[in-house]
Amino acid sequence: MAIADFSIGALILVTPDFVIPANIYPFPSGIFGEIFCRIIVSEYLIFTFGFYSVAIIAFISLERWMAIAKPIVYRHYCRAKNTKIALSSIFLLNMILKLSNIANIRYVNNAMPPCMWKITFPTADTYVYWFTTTEILTFFFPIIIILCANINIGKWTKIRSPSRRKYTLPSHRRRKMSKMVMAASIALLICWLPNEIYFTFRTLRIVPQNRTFHRSAKILVLLNSTLNPIIYVATNRSYRNSIVDMVHRASHYTFTTKQQSPSSDLACVALERSN
Repeated sequence: MAIADFSIGALILVTPDFVIPANIYPFPSGIFGEIFCRIIVSEYLIFTFGFYSVAIIAFISLERWMAIAKPIVYRHYCRAKNTKIALSSIFLLNMILKLSNIANIRYVNNAMPPCMWKITFPTADTYVYWFTTTEILTFFFPIIIILCANINIGKWTKIRSPSRRKYTLPSHRRRKMSKMVMAASIALLICWLPNEIYFTFRTLRIVPQNRTFHRSAKILVLLNSTLNPIIYVATNRSYRNSIVDMVHRASHYTFTTKQQSPSSDLACVALERSN
């Protein structure tokens, strides 16, 4: 998730109309302009990583629920190898489902901005069917998993059955897990729902186009990538310890490099004198 959030932040900086207005953006030309329009301007990568982040939260919610409610099943199936396979498959699926962004934009030479949207589906209904299917798979289905998992996490946070207590995690660990997952889920719902509901209604022609609202809702989506690291650091001691350790290692490396630099310089001077 950290890679996905970092990637979104980096992509925002190079995508026209987020930091630099499109009318003054230095668009590349030729084949590079075509690639830039289809990959960057179409926001293909931004929403591939964005929906991947949504899927990861759904995956974590489901995994935390299994750890609390189904500890025996969790210990049998939730292994590092299985997790890597599942996350890689989810990312690949998101890349495939967002290919319509690449197909529906093209580069127009001597135009400003040169990237023009053009629906390439055979009919408008075909596009609506494709959009509805992808929205269900990439957003609404994960949201249902998140809601159901969090409701059940709350149910299993307090276990009174002695027969189950020996198989499940300690109560303090269950509370920490549920706190972290619920905080991330709430942030996801607040940041993503306005944009997804508006864009779905807009595509289905239920509401008229509102550029200001759509832009504001999209900013909320991007804000979620900023909030995720803060939430995990604030609610999970392991993440805090990892961040502290990473900073400590970086500072130690910098200090060591500075300490070694004078020695290297002196060695070079000594070598020059000996010659």
